[in-house]
Amino acid sequence: MAKRSMFVGMDVHKESIDVSRAQEGRDGEVRRYGVIPADLEAVMPGARGRMMTGSDIVRHRDMYQKLLTTMIGYLNTGLGPEDAVVRNPLKEYEKEFGDASDFEYAPSVA
Repeated sequence: MAKRSMFVGMDVHKESIDVSRAQEGRDGEVRRYGVIPADLEAVMPGARGRMMTGSDIVRHRDMYQKLLTTMIGYLNTGLGPEDAVVRNPLKEYEKEFGDASDFEYAPSVA
């Protein structure tokens, strides 16, 4: 059975979260999935495992916002993606979310 990947994007706002999905590859089809409320009562099913609560989504949002700020800082000082892998800016979140190097798309550093 061939492996398939799907990417999910979330545009997070104070009142709502707009969710889109894209098929793998440069020419993959992108579709808007829908909008969910951005309150603590909202739930969103994960691909596997338990349901995510609104507070889980907020925690993920906060993590991604910190990652974005950190990556912008890296890029502004001349660092690239490989440097980010070495520096591991999400290390503090590993206990809660798992080791990012477990993801198959994470570049390996030799």
